[in-house]
Formats: sequence, C-alpha cells, structure tokens
Amino acid sequence: MKRASSFVRIPSVCCSDDEISSTTKLVNLYDKNHVYKCKVLSKYCTRCRSSQRYDGSEQCILNMGKFLIHHDLLRDYMLHFLIGNSCTLNGYYQILAISQENGGNSSFRKSIKYQDFKDAWYSFLDLLDISFAEGATCLECGEHPECVVCDATSLGHQKKFSALVLNEDTNETPTPKFSEYRDRLAIPRKHNRKNLKKWVSKKLQPRELQSFLKEMEATHPDIFKVMMWYEDEPLDSVVDIFQCLYSSSPVCSFIFPSEYVFGLMTDLFDPDVKSSVTKMRQLQEHCPLFFNLLREVSGSCLPEDWKDLIDNLIVLACVPYPDSEPVSTQKCNNLANHIGSFPNLPIKRKRGTYHQDTKSKKKKKECRKNYSGHPNLTSGIFTLYCQHGICYGYQVMHKEESPDTPFTIFKTRFPQGPKMVIYDNCCALHSYCLNRDPVFFKDTLFLIDRFHWKNHR
Repeated sequence: MKRASSFVRIPSVCCSDDEISSTTKLVNLYDKNHVYKCKVLSKYCTRCRSSQRYDGSEQCILNMGKFLIHHDLLRDYMLHFLIGNSCTLNGYYQILAISQENGGNSSFRKSIKYQDFKDAWYSFLDLLDISFAEGATCLECGEHPECVVCDATSLGHQKKFSALVLNEDTNETPTPKFSEYRDRLAIPRKHNRKNLKKWVSKKLQPRELQSFLKEMEATHPDIFKVMMWYEDEPLDSVVDIFQCLYSSSPVCSFIFPSEYVFGLMTDLFDPDVKSSVTKMRQLQEHCPLFFNLLREVSGSCLPEDWKDLIDNLIVLACVPYPDSEPVSTQKCNNLANHIGSFPNLPIKRKRGTYHQDTKSKKKKKECRKNYSGHPNLTSGIFTLYCQHGICYGYQVMHKEESPDTPFTIFKTRFPQGPKMVIYDNCCALHSYCLNRDPVFFKDTLFLIDRFHWKNHR
C-alpha cells in the first residue's frame, strides 16, 4: 500500500517544515476478500500539536482511525442494496463476517464490530454525490401525484424524541362544519338502518316487520318502493345496494358527486341504455353498483320504481358541498413543525383549526385498524407513495394511527386533494375530511384495497 503521497500544510502560523513530525500506526486494510497489514502515516506539529491524518481518497481507501476499508467493499454493499432490494446493512455485515472467518480471519468480528462497519458506510455515503430529493418524485406522476397510496408501519421510535415536534398555533378561530353527519346518510336513523339490514337477511320478527315497513313507507317512501320491487325480483345486485343504504357511510362515498356521474345515473332510465356499449362501459367504470343492477334486470333499462331513490341519492351525494366554501389557511414555510421528510412536497400552508377538532370525542365503535399504542414508543411512520411505488416521503406519528395524519399532509403540502387516495383506513378518513374541508377533497375518490377491506366496518 502506498503511503500518503502529499501533505496538506497545517493551517497555523507556528507551523514550519522544521516543526513537522510524523508517526506511523499499524492497522488493517479490509477489502471484499482480503486483509492487509499497513503502516499509516500521520503528521503533526511539534509546537501546536495540530495533526493531519492520512486521508486515503487518492487510493480509494477510507481511513476510519482504527482500521482502513476499501471503497470497493462499500460499493459492493451499495449495489446489493440497490439491486437486491432486501439486503440490509446488518445482513451484509453478517455475510462479510462469515466470509472473512471462512478465509481464516477468525478475529474479524472483534476487529470490526457492526457499529464500526455502520460508521464506515455512513462516512462513505457522505463522499457520494447523491440527490436524495431526486428519488422522491415519480417521473410519470410529477410533483403532486393524482393517485396516492398511503400506509402506516409499526416502526416506532422513543416518545421522548417527539418532544422536538413543534405544534401549530391553534389560536385562530375554528372553521365550522358545513354539514352534519346524519344529513349525508341515505337513512339517518340508526334503528332503521339496523332493521333494513335484518329485513334483507330475513331476520325480522313478524311484529317488528310490520312496524318497520310502516315506518319506512312514511319516512323513506323511495326506499320502501324499491323494497317492494325487490320482493318480486330478488336480485343479488340489489343486496349490494341495500348494504350501502344501511351502512354508516355517506352517500357521496358510493356515488361520486360530479355532474358526469349524475348524468350517467339519469341514463339508467334511458330505454336505449343497454344497447349503447359506450354508456354501459362508462356505467361499469363510474357506477359499478347500478351497472350490476342494470345488467341483471330483465328490461332494457331500470324500472320506474327506482327513479325516486336515484333522484334522492343524487341530492344526498351533494349535501356536504353546496353551502361549503374553500377553507383558506395562512401560508407557512416552516419545514420543522413535524418529524418527517417530504423532499419535493414542501409545506405550503397551515393545516388550519376546525370546529370538529375541538369537539369532545365520545366513545363509539371504532374501526379495527385503531389501537391504543405502546406506552413508550410512537405508533410508527406514515408513508406516502404514488401508484408506481415511488415514496414521496414519510411522517412520524406521535400518537396512534389517525386520519389526522394523511389529512394534515394533503392539506399542508398539496395544492388540492389528490384525485384518488388508496388507504386501509379510508373508512374514517373520508368522514374526517367531510367534517373539516369538504371542498378541498371534493374531487377525491377514497378507496380501500381488497386485501384490507375484510376487517373494516
């Protein structure tokens, strides 16, 4: 091995060539398959004791003080990490240690501990010209992806570190709700929803049945008319529609509130709708529930018994939006108010304060996704991906997983709500957004993937 080929003069007025002395140290140089005993030269000033260590960059060597390591070894791990996908630093170290021990270097683990190898890797990483922000943007989706895939992991850190989080100033006047939860439902009264569910599964007692049918005829004549039609034509597709009607989800969750979709819903009663391939394809894509119904009915279009219900559902789908207006929040350039990293999604505005945030939380039946959390750890990190698998960033959750985390990310970093959000807790996120800033998320479609749907309410 070559010794230091040049010496950078120590920046001190007391140093001269006569006052420079040198020392040598015997250390090991490690590459992928070999170990070399080397003498490393260091120079220091005998007067001020300033020193200059052997750098090693000209020979592609990293000087870690008690050992030397060749760049080729660290590059080898880098390629395993980039191409192997699942190769961790610890896993590579274990393989390296076994290889060294099999080659006769039985003291490798004592000479270089895992922490030493980890320090060497991060030192090598500092030498690389890497743009970490460049890899956090999808070339196809651009700066703000229209389709977002969210997920939370259980990788938590000590809660004591979350004391560094700077919370927003909440002294501003809360924004009121624009609509009430019950007004967004097809059936506002809970007992009617429960009884409709029993009626569909034929579990109502005769006395309950009479009372229920009488109440439905008086309060929901549009649904009652469809129920009577269903008794004559018990189609499987109608059961799916009933499930939406007696669910606790708003109507706008299964009928997207847009003029285009409303036009398709009206076309369900067009006598020529089934003969139009284009219309049927559009209905299948945007109104799958009613497409399945239309496909099963014997006629050329939906019967008139459905018209009142369809018209009413269109009105209910618009309930969260007619009287609402965009919630304007202050601009914000503070990037340090949360523990997280979104390299290409800087904070544009504050989250804002909403009346629903100040409302006392009542104990209610929760989605099975929720849990109380670990007493000493944060709940993990919340990640944001595009549909092509590019990670746009992450956010450390300082409390149990909550819809507030994605809501805050979208509200503070996106110019408008994404076109599509795929998230395993969308059952709660949709209502959370409607209770705070419905206009911002008016064009957003909230979806849960099939894998996670089973254990949700």
